[in-house]
Amino acid sequence: MPSIHRTLRCLLRLLLPVALALTLAACKSTHVRTTTDFKQRVDLAGKTIVMAEPSIQLYEMQASGMLEPKADWTRLARQHFVAAVDGFLTRRGARLAPTLRPAAELPADHRLRQLLALNWAVMGTIYTHSYLHVPLPTRGTARRKPLSWTLGPGVREIAERTGADYMLTLQITDSYSSKGRVAMMLLGVALQVALLTGGQQGGIATLVDLKTGDVVWFNVMTDQMGDMRDAEGAAATARRLLKGLPL
Repeated sequence: MPSIHRTLRCLLRLLLPVALALTLAACKSTHVRTTTDFKQRVDLAGKTIVMAEPSIQLYEMQASGMLEPKADWTRLARQHFVAAVDGFLTRRGARLAPTLRPAAELPADHRLRQLLALNWAVMGTIYTHSYLHVPLPTRGTARRKPLSWTLGPGVREIAERTGADYMLTLQITDSYSSKGRVAMMLLGVALQVALLTGGQQGGIATLVDLKTGDVVWFNVMTDQMGDMRDAEGAAATARRLLKGLPL
């Protein structure tokens, strides 16, 4: 056993520069879409924004590639990320309403829950159509057209409840490679049999005009180096995910 451990340590030292090079070359991108006149017409400075309770989940990628949910990491990320988004928007002059969280006792068919469910459904459809290139009967696969999605005028009820002009919705998943996964990645490089992927971060965001229900801004963010488990990493993620907002 000691000889195996020494061999692994030597292998890690030899392959670490390769792993670092692969990591630094990893994908980091954003994909922003807006309505035709968004940047000309909209200025969020001085406007009130309500953030729907964000969907955030962190995982650890095991040696096999399976993702194990990590409740403690997720709790930290939610705290850090909400604070980071609040700070980002406030420093740029936007006013913030309290985060929109439906009361636990509200039934599933309550009007507010239905509006938020519609919001998530539209957000997911925009993502699958414009980023994953899934065709829709009336839209084909064109992804570069201006946004033309709406939740309808019913969202004015959210404006009345919160006093907000716009609703911001954010969804993030983040995963981190376990020691076993890192060892498997390095072994694959050493044996030239596979280039295994490690953990990565992905996020989707939308901004809805609560007067019209129109989705006026949309962004997809991917990053293989992001880390939301501390305040600094959460702030960096917030900046990337909120790219393109007129602030």
